[in-house]
Amino acid sequence: MSTRRGTSKEEPGLVYILDLDETLIVFAELLNGKFAEASGKDAATCKELGEVFRKAIFNMCDEHFFFRQIEVGDVIINTHTHT
Repeated sequence: MSTRRGTSKEEPGLVYILDLDETLIVFAELLNGKFAEASGKDAATCKELGEVFRKAIFNMCDEHFFFRQIEVGDVIINTHTHT
């Protein structure tokens, strides 16, 4: 990819954008069986798929988006605001 100045940049890699609110709704529907019931799919398979997605998203958040540190920070902040 060339820029106006004539320099060259590498093509960006794949970028995934997730709306975690919607993702959590999908997890809940997969895990509680409502998706399987509404779509006529196998409930056990849907629950298993929901678990796989849940683990993958939480691992990604923990490893790349500092989810654990933010979660701990929120507890500390909430503790200080309620005293």
